[in-house]
Amino acid sequence: MFEVRFTTTTHAPPHRVSILTPLNEWENIEGSYADGTWTFSLDETELWTEPGYFKFILDERFWMDDPYIRIAPAPGDAYNFDETTVTFAMSTTAPTTATPAQASSPMPTPEPTPVVPGTPPPAVVVPPISEGAVINRVVILSTPFITAGAAWVAGVIARHVPGVKLDQTQVVSFMIAIVVVCLAGAWKWLQGWQQHELLVAQRLAAPIKAVISTVQTGPPA
Repeated sequence: MFEVRFTTTTHAPPHRVSILTPLNEWENIEGSYADGTWTFSLDETELWTEPGYFKFILDERFWMDDPYIRIAPAPGDAYNFDETTVTFAMSTTAPTTATPAQASSPMPTPEPTPVVPGTPPPAVVVPPISEGAVINRVVILSTPFITAGAAWVAGVIARHVPGVKLDQTQVVSFMIAIVVVCLAGAWKWLQGWQQHELLVAQRLAAPIKAVISTVQTGPPA
């Protein structure tokens, strides 16, 4: 088991703070409040079996401000947050500037949108997620240098290692074999990385570095 803790006095009961994550199809994870802290006890062997991300949501309506929080829990871990790291917009519409005529008359208070417990607010759109890690670019850029270096090392070994006697044709063949092995490994890596990016886009795998668009918490302007 591990714990996620959110220390707050502003959002104490009767407010409710929950956790939402794609690891359980965005179902609310409820916590308990005691001594000024919301505590969420989670099992890394059931829900959090791999690194994942989440957001706190207030009163099943207000999402915490960006960014998402990514954790890779281990048994006994405790992740502590407070109001300096977790904030809520506490608004579902963008502010507007009133005209002088509007300012002289009282503005009606809009009725809050009803929310069905256990489901994300109707106005909330789950943002698209993509992989932001640059490991694939590093592999692509370094492959030519690694391949050339491996071929050079193979040539040095073929010529200077005691007991190894190869003619020029055999040395070239050895170098070509090393180059083929390096290129095959790089190609296999890139194929696997493309499959990983596809799974991330389909929400079937957690990104190493998530790139997530801003969640819209209100109707478009």
